Amino acid sequence: MGLASYNILESRWHLLTEFLLLLLVLAAALVWPKSKASGALNKVESVIVALADRPWLGAFLVGGLAVALRAALLPVLGPPVPYIADEFSILLQGQTFASGRLSMPTHPLHQFFESYYVNQVPSYASMYFPGRGAPLGLGLLLFGSPWPGVWLSMVALCMSVPWMLRAWVSKPLALVGGVLVVLKFGVLSGWINSYFGGGFSALGGVLVLGAYPRLMREPKWRDGVALAAGLFILMISRPFEGMLFSLPFGVVLFLSFIRRLSSREPMTAARIGLPTMLSVSAGLLVLLSTNAASTGSMLEDPYSLHRSTHAVAPPFLFQEPIVPSQALPANMARGYQAEAEPHVARNSLRGVVGKAVSTFRRLFEFYVGPLLAIPFLVGLFLIRRIAVFVASGLLLSLGILANTWDWSHYWAPGFGLFIVLIMKGLGRLREWRFRSRESGLFLSRALPCAAAAMTLIPSAAVYAGAPRPEPEAFFRSCCAVHTQTPRSMILDQLQATPGKDLVLVRHRADEQPFMTLVANEPDIDGAEIIWAHDLGHANRRLLDYYPDRNVWRVGGMADTHAVLQRPASIARR
Repeated sequence: MGLASYNILESRWHLLTEFLLLLLVLAAALVWPKSKASGALNKVESVIVALADRPWLGAFLVGGLAVALRAALLPVLGPPVPYIADEFSILLQGQTFASGRLSMPTHPLHQFFESYYVNQVPSYASMYFPGRGAPLGLGLLLFGSPWPGVWLSMVALCMSVPWMLRAWVSKPLALVGGVLVVLKFGVLSGWINSYFGGGFSALGGVLVLGAYPRLMREPKWRDGVALAAGLFILMISRPFEGMLFSLPFGVVLFLSFIRRLSSREPMTAARIGLPTMLSVSAGLLVLLSTNAASTGSMLEDPYSLHRSTHAVAPPFLFQEPIVPSQALPANMARGYQAEAEPHVARNSLRGVVGKAVSTFRRLFEFYVGPLLAIPFLVGLFLIRRIAVFVASGLLLSLGILANTWDWSHYWAPGFGLFIVLIMKGLGRLREWRFRSRESGLFLSRALPCAAAAMTLIPSAAVYAGAPRPEPEAFFRSCCAVHTQTPRSMILDQLQATPGKDLVLVRHRADEQPFMTLVANEPDIDGAEIIWAHDLGHANRRLLDYYPDRNVWRVGGMADTHAVLQRPASIARR
């Protein structure tokens, strides 16, 4: 790992740069806290204090910052290009919703269109819960493109964070927390630069976390509605993790509801109970309706159906392996086998420990990082006496440890927990003195400025044309900037040719799993470009079904040059 290969957009170099910057800030705080920089930080803080007394203005400024910083990168970093199979499945869901449907009819030749994480039978639909694709559908309806919906959900998350934090920390710290979220997650993270989501589920958790203390102190209708909105978002996007996160808060609020009823405070109790009951009812209605449209049964969700028909690994480590009931193209069968590796590792102590270490490493890298590690650890110490907060974090941690996989966005409902811990720790740091020097005060001011540098430096690297990282950056808080894929290059070629196209994908044995080419729109027959598996002799049925399309053949995602070929044996005369 030599300096000649340094690229701050790569995870290893980004983390190292962040760690070195932390050491620099820490050294300045210990040795020279009264430097000229301290005077500039004083002025910045005075502005923040003035804005903090005007919460609506502060929230809109945070939202405006989230829009402006990402918009500044649009000339060199436009909307993200979907790359991994999950993204295509969620994109299909958003497109289906935007068309006014919850699912599509099964195509008569659906065997050619099998795609990861998509059910073809009994209906053509994504396996994911409806909240995953809802922001994309909103973007399509409002702007004709799915990514603005992702952007809107991130802006809403950033704006809601100061409101949430004001229930836990001081007003100035709450505003700083909103700015930190913009810098760390709203510009270069995988949540804004992919179609995985994360921001929408995090918004649900933030609303719950902000409403809870307010409802416990003095219930108001607006806080009850905020709680209800948060619960609804969690139910339709990440119901399992959302339930674990919300359960401790829900139990305490329910007991408060009962106590207020018994104390003859029906209107006060109604501000807690009525919005919650309505939101839970609405969430159940959405989930049951989606189930019925996707699987034919209100009691079977599309996720469970897909795992039973396609997958080898179950969602949780304590479950037994699955014997898929549906035959799949060879490349997809290999992909689902590769997906099962973490589940196989559960059979050894080394595998279980390795899974736990991997999970917490991912969570730390994404939600905290070296730069915010000190205030995070201080916050952990401070929060230990708030039982409901600790219970929520522990339940969510146990649920994610029990999961077969350990992607960081699984924790999205508990996003606000990390932010509260960091800001509480940052507030306590202000009181720390080292040899009678105000080191903690300098540190609490300098760390957010360092976070700004860790956004500006990679952004400048993007403008300077730094090489783009590999797709796994989508699971990190920086730097998800992949904007061209083999599939997008093929699309560029096809869009330059007249007529509608049918692309037969001949997969190769060395393909990386889940980097798929075969992903289609909801209305397959009406699409300008149709992607299909090359099934050899069975292709004749497909060609007869689409007699008026240009036919092409291409290798799988391993074909990085994305060369289209018009096979002589099937070319139209």
